[in-house]
Amino acid sequence: MRSFALAALLLAGCPDRTLSIVTPTQGGAVIKKIPVSADIDILFVIDNSASTSDKQTLFAQNFPKFVQALDAFPTGRPNLHVGVIDSTVDIGTSKFGSSCPSPDPDDDGKFQKPGPGSCAATPDGYFITDVKTADGTRQVNYAGTLEDTFSCVAQIGDTGCGFEAPLEAMKRSLDGSHAENSGFVRDGAYLAVIFLTDEDD
Repeated sequence: MRSFALAALLLAGCPDRTLSIVTPTQGGAVIKKIPVSADIDILFVIDNSASTSDKQTLFAQNFPKFVQALDAFPTGRPNLHVGVIDSTVDIGTSKFGSSCPSPDPDDDGKFQKPGPGSCAATPDGYFITDVKTADGTRQVNYAGTLEDTFSCVAQIGDTGCGFEAPLEAMKRSLDGSHAENSGFVRDGAYLAVIFLTDEDD
């Protein structure tokens, strides 16, 4: 009898676990109009963990469509800086038994630069430069097309740390941690950051 009374008391004390419908509401919005003639610095943060190899390949194959959209601007292709970083960052995961990050020096928010001979179109520098000059020609730091050059840079492999940290990588790429990244962000240019990842920090 005592056991039955105790069970009844426990049941009576159980909280209500029914689900309630939550209707999200927008608290506010900020609209920023960017002129199509603006200079744009584009940073791609690409997940280089084992789960994203197929996504990287698909992304690189579709980059020509991105360039076509830029070229379709009323004023033509804007003045561009394009940089690529991976998602491997030293955030102290080794204390948890992880072997991350890899010994690759091109981690921690450093712009990716393909090795010599890795593909036909590699930029001369740590990021791609494609800027219109006064006479209407383009000053670029690569041979061939922008599409091929970016597709080369964007193939960063899938051997990076499984403890992805794309947001921290973005921060370190822009906060002056790497001298190689200097000059990427220009005064007066708009900064666009594009993430290709299946996990956040």
